[in-house]
Amino acid sequence: VDGQEAWDAELNLADSTKYVTEKVLENMGFVHVSLSDYGRKMVNDVIVEIHGVKIKDDFVILDYVNEEEPSILFGRDFWQQLKAKLISD
Repeated sequence: VDGQEAWDAELNLADSTKYVTEKVLENMGFVHVSLSDYGRKMVNDVIVEIHGVKIKDDFVILDYVNEEEPSILFGRDFWQQLKAKLISD
């Protein structure tokens, strides 16, 4: 994500929302987050590059404590966009 590596990723096909921890975003230098009506934090227009394919998407930030390694959870929408991009290239 923006030149940073993801150490752990999980595909969750049950949900169509993308999640990333607040600590991971802080480590990457993202400082602007907005609060939604439900108290969740959003980061908009994050560019994610996987094997040379760039996808711009919005992420929900979860307050999740995992001191050993950061976690990123990509949802169905993200993976569908990536698949469509790979097929079109």
